[in-house]
Parts: sequence; C-alpha cells; structure tokens
Amino acid sequence: MIPVVFICDENYAMPTAVAITSLIMNKKKTTEYDIIVISNQLSAESENKLKKAGNGALRILKQYDNYEGLFKHSYVSPVALYKFEISNILSEYDKVIYLDSDVIINSDLTKLYEIELKECYAGVVKDFYSHLTEHDNLRLGRKVYFNSGVMLLNLKKMREYDIPKKLFEEKRVNLCNKYMDQDVLNIILGDKVKLISPVYNFMLRNKEDLEKFYEVYGEEPSQNNVIVHITPIKPWQDKECLFFRLWYKYYKKSPYKNTKLPAFRNARIKLRQNIINSFFKFFGYKISRIVSEVNKYKFLIEQKGYVVNSLNNTVFIPIANITLNYADAADLKEIYEIFIQEKFGLALGGFDWTVVDIGNSCISAFYFAKRPEVAKVLVCYCNDIDTFASGIKQNSGLYKKIELYEEFPNISEGKLIYKISDNTKSMFPVEKLSEQGLLNKADIIIIEWQGFSFEIIKSILLKYGYKLFYKYNDTYSGIITAVK
Repeated sequence: MIPVVFICDENYAMPTAVAITSLIMNKKKTTEYDIIVISNQLSAESENKLKKAGNGALRILKQYDNYEGLFKHSYVSPVALYKFEISNILSEYDKVIYLDSDVIINSDLTKLYEIELKECYAGVVKDFYSHLTEHDNLRLGRKVYFNSGVMLLNLKKMREYDIPKKLFEEKRVNLCNKYMDQDVLNIILGDKVKLISPVYNFMLRNKEDLEKFYEVYGEEPSQNNVIVHITPIKPWQDKECLFFRLWYKYYKKSPYKNTKLPAFRNARIKLRQNIINSFFKFFGYKISRIVSEVNKYKFLIEQKGYVVNSLNNTVFIPIANITLNYADAADLKEIYEIFIQEKFGLALGGFDWTVVDIGNSCISAFYFAKRPEVAKVLVCYCNDIDTFASGIKQNSGLYKKIELYEEFPNISEGKLIYKISDNTKSMFPVEKLSEQGLLNKADIIIIEWQGFSFEIIKSILLKYGYKLFYKYNDTYSGIITAVK
C-alpha cells in the first residue's frame, strides 16, 4: 500500500480531483494507493466528487486548525501548513508521498515510493525557477532550495526529531517568509534532504526555459516525466498555460468534467478585447494602456496579500502586524522593494524601536521615522548634510524622532536595528559596533557590503549568534540581514 497525501480546501477541491483522476488512471493494476486528502473544510458535494475520483481508494481527514489570522499569503491557503503536521496526522505511516493539487501524475508512483531515504527527512526536487530567476537559495543562504509541491517524506525520522514543532516555531519567528510553507521547510529540513530526479516534479512555464534546464539540474529534460507540476500559471484559470491540454485531458475524465472553467471565460474576455483593439487599430488608432505609478505598485503589493488602503494611504503588512503610511508612488515603491521583494528581509513587530542609520544608501532615516512603531532614528555621520537638512525641513513633524550623531551613540535600552552601508575602504562600521558592545544589543542588523568584506562580516555576525539572510546583487556586493 502506497500512501499518497493531498491537502486542499474548498477552493482547490476541483484541481485536487483532477490530480487524483490522473493518479488512478495511470497506476499499474498491481499497485494499491491509500489516497489521503487532508482538509479543514469541504462541502458534501466536494467530498463526494473527491471520493469518486479516488475510485474507492480515498479517505478524507478533517483537521480543525485553519491558521487564519496567524499566517497569510496572497494566493496560498493557510491549510498548506498541514504539510508541517503530516508526520503526526498520519502516525500509522513511516513514509508517504505528498503532492500539491496542481500536478498531473503520468505514470505509476511505485519507483518514487521505493527511493531509500535513510537518515534524510525527505526526497525532494530543486525548485527550477527559484534557482533560475528568483535565487531563493541565495536569499536563504542555502546551496539547494527545493520545491515543496512534491515530496517523499520520511515521517518516522520527522517524528523522531520533532520536526513539526520546529517547523511551526520557525514559521512564527521567520522574517523572510516569501512562501506559505516552502521557505520554512527549506530552513528546517536543511541539508538532510535527498535530491531526486526532476522527472518527479517537472516544472516549466514556457518552452524557451527548456534551454536552461541543464543549468539547474545538471541533466537534460526527460520526455517521460512521472509528475508534471503546473506552476505558477494554473490551467483551470488560463487556457494559454503550457500544460493546459494535458491537464484538460484528465479534467474531462474527472467528476468535475461538467463544471465551467474560469479559463474559458477569461479566454473569451481576452478574445473580445483583442477584437476591439484590432477594430481601432484598423482605423489608425494607437492602443495604449496607461497605469499610474501609484496603481502599479498598489497592484504589485496587493498581489502578495498586503492590504493597501487608498482612503487613508496605508499599507498593512500581516506577517509583521504593522501598518505603514505612504504619501505618493515613491513611498509605495520603497515599501514594495523593502517588504515585498524582501530586499532586506525586514519585518518589525511591536513598538518603541530605535533605528541606527549608518550611511545613506540603504533606507532613508525619514522612511523609518514615518513608521509609528519606531520611537527614534539616530543618524550617524551623514554623508549629505544638505539633503538631510532639507529633508528635516520638509518633514518638520518628524524632527523629534530624528537625531544626528557624528559618532556611534551609547544605547542601553530599546529594540535596536542597525543599518550599515559598508564599502571596500574599511570595516569601520562593523568594527565600531563591536568595539562599543552594540552587536550584543542589536535585534536586527542590515549590512550593505561591497568588495571582499562578505566573509569577514559573516564570521563576526555568526560569532555573536545571529541568524543570517543573504541577498546578492552580484559577485562582489549584496545585503546581509542579521536577526538575533
């Protein structure tokens, strides 16, 4: 018996049923699956259709922790965090195959299940686009960054080392949660994972990227992929998805075959718009779409699950439980770059933070001073006094929060953030912090480095017990966020 686990809520019941349909249709006659769907809430209709797709081999396990309000993401439901608890939920098994709902299984999974994991927590596949374009491995300071959509899980080993508890603890304190579950799984499982063939988690957005496949995996793409992971574009939403025809084949065999797909409605809307545009172009009109900078960044921020309130000009960031004020597009752009793109991996919580701003090139003192949870901003050896003075004049309401120091201040109280702009000339900022004993007192240190100082800075911070997050701009520059 091979246990195969899915997690879904009502919104993902249909694609889960399609994935299960492909699983059943392509298994060997001798293979027996125990298909388990973990969910917190499903309608009776969805439950019946899922069981029908499973052809008698499916059972639904209801869980009642939905994590709403605790963890939020722009497009991933908090029920994805049940991944953290699989080893406890399925205590009768020592090993299971976990699959996301947006997959198609092209052949039998027996060989996948028989992979020996030994001391590893999981068998996983490198995340293609994280390594190719997003560089999430560098962001987390890891050699390998894997995709959590397909995993062969060693539940026995995970229970032995209390991995579920460690996953939730990390999720609660981690400042760089770009994804609902994937970052945390990469951090906690660490190097104790076994890399398996990409045929078990084949990810491709377009055919052009096939040329870059070898760059990530060190092997050529296969024509016989066991599991196709259709991400990030979903075939039930967009007919132009690369794997739409493959997915649609099993959709028409699934219990949802008579359900209307958003993909067709979206295609009709796009076709109608193209016809209208063609009509105007025929008569010599030039079609252009103008999007203001404010709306552009508002859209980008909201895509990631942050709440932009245009009435009072605020952005609410759930993961940090803070609200930021913005005045114009420049402010929204800065919020987007710092928090959404995670340029610095920074998320504050609580109040009465003291920010020590060393150098001008990372984040402006005024940006910090606008934030209600920041009590004081201490600016050290400002490089451009004229600009600083002009800023104070234009932001007179903030002058009480901002103080200018020529040397490092002695600070004994409050939560501290140090922002350091380092360069190739000296290690003065880090050395000065160390000399004054401030490294022990800082909760967060953000260091922009250049040249060959990375390893020195890294060793100093590790010596003081900081957890490090990296952002590389290129080989000789980048940013380190150190969290106590």
